[in-house]
Amino acid sequence: MLVNLPAGDYALGVISEGTLGDSYTIQMNASNPANFSEAIFVTQDLTRFVAKYSDGSLYSNGKYILNVNGTNEQLNWERKYYFSYNGGYSQRTHSLSDIKISAISNPITYSSNYASSNFAMMVYLNVGTLFTYHESQYQSGTNPYYYSSFVDTLGKTTPRRLDIDDFNYGNHILIVDLTTGKSIDFFSVLNFYYASGIEPLPSISYLQ
Repeated sequence: MLVNLPAGDYALGVISEGTLGDSYTIQMNASNPANFSEAIFVTQDLTRFVAKYSDGSLYSNGKYILNVNGTNEQLNWERKYYFSYNGGYSQRTHSLSDIKISAISNPITYSSNYASSNFAMMVYLNVGTLFTYHESQYQSGTNPYYYSSFVDTLGKTTPRRLDIDDFNYGNHILIVDLTTGKSIDFFSVLNFYYASGIEPLPSISYLQ
């Protein structure tokens, strides 16, 4: 693999020494910016190429994904459930913002009831990430009822930032699709759907 090539025009030359062998195909992937410091993942056919740079930036096939050292507003995530019925409603919302990153995984396939991707990455969140959970219900009528709570699955009131204690319950992982650059799921005990068992745990496999 050629690294740190300067900008310019290049040509690929194929030379025969007098005999012709089997047919073959020459492939290349020059979609990511030059001067990467590490090739995180490259498929054999070069159709998928994830590169990391010295400033902490990560690109996938030319798509900016994140920066492990910086701000990552593009990774903000929200899952909102809302159901209305005759005279009432029920809603539940999770959201993550001001993403702080402690580590990233190699590419994976990911499948859950809520989201799936055949080319994704686990982003391990760090202390300081902002998390909000809110649920509410309302019913009108002669005896109207309203309920609202910002208390998460660990019994803490949100909005709040992840603290050291949260990591006693396991990792808190944001799943990011490497094709779109979008966050698609939150794998954590703080996700009500996984903590309550309403939805089964996701299936995760590392890509080879």
